[in-house]
Amino acid sequence: MTAIDPDEDPLELETEEFREIYAVDPEVADLVHAAVLAGHPERPALADAVVDSLVAGHDMHEDEAPIVEVLDACLRLMPLDAVVEHLRGLQRNTLADLLEATPAEAGRWLHEGGWAVHDDAGTEVAFMFARRDGGRAWVQLFDGAL
Repeated sequence: MTAIDPDEDPLELETEEFREIYAVDPEVADLVHAAVLAGHPERPALADAVVDSLVAGHDMHEDEAPIVEVLDACLRLMPLDAVVEHLRGLQRNTLADLLEATPAEAGRWLHEGGWAVHDDAGTEVAFMFARRDGGRAWVQLFDGAL
């Protein structure tokens, strides 16, 4: 049994409140995952992204932001593996290589929530974050990256 009221909508929890509950009761992540999935059954990866963002991205969201705002931000995220595969299909191998190499090269920033990815010209082309214990990485490509 989780530490939140069963009548409470988990998506209305504030980010900071989620983190406090998660520290003592990780099952709250399952409730959030289920709530996101119920609202977006066509996008199962979105539920993973929201939970990963809440768990890994302690500085990516305002403490007072309700999880529903985190969900809105996560709508633009895509699983890294799928993005790399898509880019390779478009013959955008340089960008695919850059994104694929970034998690290993930028691991020291993982604890800060995420990192910006820049091309050789110094242009920011994407934002990424990963959840170390989840084994998943997420990316948002910026305009012009494709």
